[in-house]
Amino acid sequence: MNEYDSLAMRQLLQEKGFEDVENMDEADIVILETCSVRQKAEDKVFGMIGKLSARRRTTGLPVIIVAGCMAERMKQDLLKKFPQVDIIIGPGHIQYIAEKTQDVLQNFSAGKTAMSVLGFETDRAGETYHKGLYNGIKEIKAFVTVIRGCANYCSYCIVPYVRGPEQSRPYEEILTEISELMERGVKEITLLGQNINIYGKDLDPPISFPELLKKIIAIDSFDRVRFVTTHPKDTRAELIELMAGEEKLMPYLHMPFQSGSDRILKKMNRKYTREEYMKKIESFRKIYPGLSITTDIIVGFPGESEEDYEQTKDMVQKIQFDSAFIFKYSDRSGTRAAEEKEKVPESIIVRRHSELLALQNEITLKKNKAMEGQMVHVLVEGESKTNPTRLTGRTEQNKIAVFEKNNTVKAGDIIKVKVATGCSHSLYCKILK
Repeated sequence: MNEYDSLAMRQLLQEKGFEDVENMDEADIVILETCSVRQKAEDKVFGMIGKLSARRRTTGLPVIIVAGCMAERMKQDLLKKFPQVDIIIGPGHIQYIAEKTQDVLQNFSAGKTAMSVLGFETDRAGETYHKGLYNGIKEIKAFVTVIRGCANYCSYCIVPYVRGPEQSRPYEEILTEISELMERGVKEITLLGQNINIYGKDLDPPISFPELLKKIIAIDSFDRVRFVTTHPKDTRAELIELMAGEEKLMPYLHMPFQSGSDRILKKMNRKYTREEYMKKIESFRKIYPGLSITTDIIVGFPGESEEDYEQTKDMVQKIQFDSAFIFKYSDRSGTRAAEEKEKVPESIIVRRHSELLALQNEITLKKNKAMEGQMVHVLVEGESKTNPTRLTGRTEQNKIAVFEKNNTVKAGDIIKVKVATGCSHSLYCKILK
């Protein structure tokens, strides 16, 4: 979502005559698009503001803009701690980025300091800045936001407070954006939503997420569709049945479960139980045996006992996810979980995180090894970052595939390869002639 919003700000500034630069040290304006999910991300922003401020004391530039979720969550604190920041702009106001930047530059030229603080705006009906989003960028894959905001209010999560209530984009606008991307040669679309399964319930007339998918896959000129993220309470068999019957819908489902303990799930306000989640996984795999399933897990939630943690560990062992994002709990000011008194010691959180990560790595390696000898289709993305003699891409199941270069295969091709070796985080493959 932040990548998508960054592209939107880039487009809006370009329309007013601003140009990209390759080197941040050459920039007159620097925008920090921020995340507020964990403290580590915010600490990086503080460090970056410090570096930019040092350059500004020497040269008078750049204009410093803090955008995104952290800007919304901490706008008053940022104003007090970092007076050198010129614009603080939350996700609900990025459509004003260009005009506010121009205002600041005018104040600069007049020898004035400027500070523009924009909070969240609930009425985003005019927020249509998708046109030309990827202009000048040769992308094989692209993101398309279909619904913004969240109304689940998980007790640990800051997102509803910084991205606002759920608001679906009209499906006509989404289809237009995807068609434009296809004309530019994009081969794979990833649909974005904080809780994508409830897309369209707020539209008039309402439309379901599976209905949106059917409209999207009716567009002929592209190859692959993915989507994130699904909430377990809203994910239905209808969606999996549609995925199983449509080649353009990739066999990949990301469905966070967060904890294997019913006691902790209740404290998290997740609105499902361990058993309900596991039954859904079992049902989905029966409907679509080739479905790749990944998840998110939090360790060290306030009050998480060793028994609670062991239930999470047991769930990972039983379900056998293809991969998992495993996070250490981080207090977010303003959430209910941050007010909990029974904090888990950091040393215990670190140990649980390490153990769970090792377990999931074993499972991922085993599943990847089981693919050896299989034929898979890969969308070639480009040269490997670690080995210039190799190309890399993604399989239908969203697994990283690596293979030797040849003279006929190029980025954007969808090729058939044979898995030679399953590794911990990737598949080493051979191109089939």
